[in-house]
Amino acid sequence: MEKLQGSWLDPTSLDLFEFWRWMLAVVCTVYAAIVLIRSAWDWCEFLSGRQKAAVVLRRYILLQLLRLRIRTFGVEIAKIIILCALFIQLVQIHRYIPAR
Repeated sequence: MEKLQGSWLDPTSLDLFEFWRWMLAVVCTVYAAIVLIRSAWDWCEFLSGRQKAAVVLRRYILLQLLRLRIRTFGVEIAKIIILCALFIQLVQIHRYIPAR
């Protein structure tokens, strides 16, 4: 038990709210990933079909991808990555602020 003292495995320092929050985050993330993958798979199956609607939709998606402005899209992706990095840094810095 000496080895566990002060670690996150220490049962004496277990906070039920924090445990609940982490479990909820894990469950929601796994659920969202499963739903996203299943939906993407269904769309791929639909678009690979020979129905007229699937052919028209497939051509429309291809046309929109060809018309996509790569530079504008790249700038937006860069903004998203920079904002995510800043958010992660802010969360990490928050750990060092002393509680009142």
